[in-house]
Amino acid sequence: MSRLSFDIVILGGGINGSLLALNLKQKAPKLNILIIEKQAVFSDKIGESTSDVSSVFLNRLGIDHLLVKHARKNGLRFLFLENNKRLEFASPSQKSIANGYHFDRKVLDTDLLAECKKKGISVWQPAEIKQLDIQKDNNQIKVLKDSQTIEITAKWFIDVSGRFRFLQKKLNIENIPLQLNTGAVATHFNNIPANQSWDTPEHPLWTERCIGSQDYSTIHFMRKGCWWWFIKINENRASIGMVYNKEVIPSSEAKTYFLKQIKEDPVISKALQNAIPNKINHIENLPYMVRQYHYKNTALLGDSGAFVDPLFSPGLDFVCQQNEYLSNLLIDYFKTGKKNKRKWGKYNRIIFKANKDRVYIYKQIYSYTHSYDLFSNIAEYIFLGYQTFSVLPLRYFPKRMSKISTLNFITQPITQLYFLRLRVLLKKREKKNKTSFALPQPVRFSRVGMPLGIKLFTKPFDLFWAWLKDFILLNIG
Repeated sequence: MSRLSFDIVILGGGINGSLLALNLKQKAPKLNILIIEKQAVFSDKIGESTSDVSSVFLNRLGIDHLLVKHARKNGLRFLFLENNKRLEFASPSQKSIANGYHFDRKVLDTDLLAECKKKGISVWQPAEIKQLDIQKDNNQIKVLKDSQTIEITAKWFIDVSGRFRFLQKKLNIENIPLQLNTGAVATHFNNIPANQSWDTPEHPLWTERCIGSQDYSTIHFMRKGCWWWFIKINENRASIGMVYNKEVIPSSEAKTYFLKQIKEDPVISKALQNAIPNKINHIENLPYMVRQYHYKNTALLGDSGAFVDPLFSPGLDFVCQQNEYLSNLLIDYFKTGKKNKRKWGKYNRIIFKANKDRVYIYKQIYSYTHSYDLFSNIAEYIFLGYQTFSVLPLRYFPKRMSKISTLNFITQPITQLYFLRLRVLLKKREKKNKTSFALPQPVRFSRVGMPLGIKLFTKPFDLFWAWLKDFILLNIG
């Protein structure tokens, strides 16, 4: 029986596991890191779209030669259908350090693991953990590889196994109860028609100011009780999914509803006309989170500890910030030779609070997914906070990558009051059977951007005024 020793063992060779290893190796080249990946060959995966923070993170890792293989993400579009009228709220991407991508995950995951090997990171694929004995500073692990059991030790074990949640099962960690009650149905479609056959004509703003065509934005079809994503990976293939509120669409009916809307929805049916679906996946319980994100010399990263919602493509953003924070803590451990309880306690509190805040916000959002007026204003409110506290500071303060934003004693009551007021407006509209009428139609754009110089520091005020002006219109309309 072979015996090997590593500083850090990472379970999971997908995008999040590889990015953690690459980030650690870039910061501390002498670390001895092992990635264990169960799949011999990666399969197609959902989760192809980046947002601003994750894009900045990726652009710093020196993997541009891998990123250029994938389509540029040209922004966000939210398409509504009210009284058979198409309405749109859009946020085109302008050239900046935060420009993102639509990934072919099978290609990217494979390339990232190969890049890890080039950087001197050990990769075992396929391999499977058969036993983990958690001990302080000396985790004992038995791994099945090439039909042999290999016994190894690791000072740290990081679970990046995604929804498989290896450590959660190992330690019998319970999920905490959540108010957010959603599920998802998703697949990939081949032979998709050209966007011009179903989409609205491209607004001049896309060609004048955006980095590319609206075709390669992340498109959202907004409907009552659910929303759909349409992520174009290439000219032939797209990722399609629906996230639904189980209080509106029961889980037992979700897959049938998904297939029905593909045929009957006036817009979605045309976007997928004659397209060929792959295997349809149904996740009945989409969100989950735990309370504890580290235990002794083990830690959970990304979906192994929590998943909230994919609207606005926040998943990779949050994981990249958590990656940066966790990497700094691990490097501090190897420098000092001990685990700083105060720093790790703060880390756990922030990760837990950030996930809890996101659950609250998304719970509110699902009441407004069908309303062009109300949802557009919510998007402006979210963009205001996201750009001001997470994205814009990264241009001049790169160390803020690990600063994960949470609602504080000021922003939390403001957010709660804001959603209470929106609920009043929604009820008034429903009582009068009114659809959207207050904001400019049929297309309007966000004010999101990353300008240079002094304009960068005035951008938050620009975003605040855009949101406030529209919020006033909603209240007097």
